[in-house]
Amino acid sequence: MPAATRESGVVRVAAWAGGVLVALFCALALVVAVPPSLANLASEAADGATAYPLASDAGSASVLVPEGWVVVRAGDAAITVRTPDGALSAEVELTADAPATVIGDSQDPASPVRREVLASELTVTHVDQADGAVLAVVQTPEGVVRVHAAVESAATPEEAAAYRPSIGELLEAIR
Repeated sequence: MPAATRESGVVRVAAWAGGVLVALFCALALVVAVPPSLANLASEAADGATAYPLASDAGSASVLVPEGWVVVRAGDAAITVRTPDGALSAEVELTADAPATVIGDSQDPASPVRREVLASELTVTHVDQADGAVLAVVQTPEGVVRVHAAVESAATPEEAAAYRPSIGELLEAIR
């Protein structure tokens, strides 16, 4: 076989291998980049004046998310909200379960269950979880709203406790 033919065969194989590597790199880049991009497209910054409705067969409620918080709709009965700094994230969902059932299923035995009446005159039942998150249930006239709030970047319980006012603000926003 002449040397020129062998060289062109090697060049073709190298080009084919390079094309496969580029295609694999592009596929990997899409797998990594597309899901967060889609989540960003589905999110919006709350204006503090628009209530986000939650509705299902279990009832209905709404959440007046504080201004500047990021809201991602997760269906008709749920939203995920984040503080502007992204540290506190909360899943807010309408549930058919009774407050005692929601709290009882995930209660840390070391943490007491607390019940309070909010300024809105709604009752909130909440408990601290072992991982530092807060699980709260707000009973509205039209349904039960479950809130699971976690501070993503807190290294200590004190850092997580700094977000308690934000969690309270979110609970007060439920109607």
